[in-house]
Amino acid sequence: MRSTVVTYLPWLLSTVTIWMTLLAGNKHRLAWAIGLCNQALWLGWIIAAEAWGLLPMNLALWVVYGRNHLKWSRPEPRSAEPATKLIVSETVPLWEQVDALFVKHGVDTPPWRLRDELVSHLLWARFGLRWTAEGGRKL
Repeated sequence: MRSTVVTYLPWLLSTVTIWMTLLAGNKHRLAWAIGLCNQALWLGWIIAAEAWGLLPMNLALWVVYGRNHLKWSRPEPRSAEPATKLIVSETVPLWEQVDALFVKHGVDTPPWRLRDELVSHLLWARFGLRWTAEGGRKL
């Protein structure tokens, strides 16, 4: 049994190592976990084959794969700043800007409630207050 493991297991382990490396190159979230499982199998082969020279590499890869798995498992911190700032022209009235967006996308007469809601959002983005028909900042 031992000679069969020593002879044939490296073929499976090599295949899993190549597969895991391809997964890591594609940024698959389970790549490093698969690598850790594969290192356990490599450790079994090292012991069965008495290939003690591979033990330092096996231990180093446990550390590297474990570190990478932990780093890839954590969610990336999100910045407080928006990716892009909202650019709203100060010279063109908001109603005209919203109407122009609808026309640009093939809608000649936009639904008035949707148009009003979009203008309200743009006013809030510009001034930080909610626009109402009775009050708010007029442009």
